Amino acid sequence: MGKDVEWKSFFEDNHRYADIINGIGCGGMQVVKDTDLTEVDTASKKKHRDLLRKAALGMNFVIVGIENQDERDYELPLRNMHYDVTNYQKQMAKIRKVVRSDAKGLEPGEYMYGFKKDSKLNPLVTFILYSGKETWEGPNCLHDMLNFADIPPILQNMVPNYNINVIDIRKFENTEVFQTDVKQVFDCKTALYP
Repeated sequence: MGKDVEWKSFFEDNHRYADIINGIGCGGMQVVKDTDLTEVDTASKKKHRDLLRKAALGMNFVIVGIENQDERDYELPLRNMHYDVTNYQKQMAKIRKVVRSDAKGLEPGEYMYGFKKDSKLNPLVTFILYSGKETWEGPNCLHDMLNFADIPPILQNMVPNYNINVIDIRKFENTEVFQTDVKQVFDCKTALYP
């Protein structure tokens, strides 16, 4: 628990948070500034994501999560999917309230479900920073967790997948994409556990 709190404290800093977004999510391009970030409530009824920020991009924003992982978690795609669905449901609840407050001109389905044809959710991406001593060998998507034995490939392809973004710090090679001391942390981890 102590190590998780330390990692969380380290990445709570908006300079570092923006550096993770730019370095990992944007290939080193400086797209997000620390001043573009606002904290988002991570609480849900049962579990919560480590860190969550809104990153303003023009008139829109993307929600970016950071999950610190120092042990292999073989249910990680499912846990991360739960976090994402919970966030999208919170967005839906806000949209539903607005849509239903002015019901004029709505189609029956739009009013019933509280989502108009032109309603949109804000995108969400999570970077899972894996810092374990062992190489990440956990699942990288929902399909990695499913038993497809004897299931025809054509039917397998119909099963929706859910990918996760696991960044194995030990294997991260291009630390030049970082502008803050995140680079030193990634370099140090690589040196400690080659």
